Amino acid sequence: MKKNIILVSLIISLMLTIVPQVVFAEDSSPAGVRKIQEKIQDIKANIQERKQDKKVDFVTRVRTVTLKHAEQLEKIINLESRLLDKLQIRISKAQAAGKDVTEINKTMDDARAKLADARNKLAEAKTKIDVSTIKTEFKTVQDLFKVVKKDLHDVRVDASKIIRALKGFNSATSSGKNPQAEGTSPGTKK
Repeated sequence: MKKNIILVSLIISLMLTIVPQVVFAEDSSPAGVRKIQEKIQDIKANIQERKQDKKVDFVTRVRTVTLKHAEQLEKIINLESRLLDKLQIRISKAQAAGKDVTEINKTMDDARAKLADARNKLAEAKTKIDVSTIKTEFKTVQDLFKVVKKDLHDVRVDASKIIRALKGFNSATSSGKNPQAEGTSPGTKK
């Protein structure tokens, strides 16, 4: 029994030392070296292909998100435009009632100019989205979005000013004076 165990362990140890030498000798031939080099080249090509696929996937995902953001901004621009149209109707009614709306008209013109600028910047951003392939190009699109957001904020501020001025016309006393301009609000007593 002991002899069998020793014999088996001797055979295994010889196999472990002889087999790698045979494999190494086989791979050191010019054909074996070429096979190894071909495998290395295939692995490198696979790595490059995966990197390219990841880059294309990244660009596609960023483009999709950026287009959704552009659509949201376009919806906001349309909402702002409709708001300004409704305010223009109220301004026209106030003007027909004999109110002085020159200051309100200046604010409205300013708001419409900012809205037009926001539309132009958004259109420019949309054209850049379609041709963008690297991170820095998408960064310029994001910068344009920031300008659009600022313009839309300014439009909302101007619309708020217009609404306050129109409310002042509605709460004016029968003499046609605006009580807020005199330093009192409609609910307070002198």
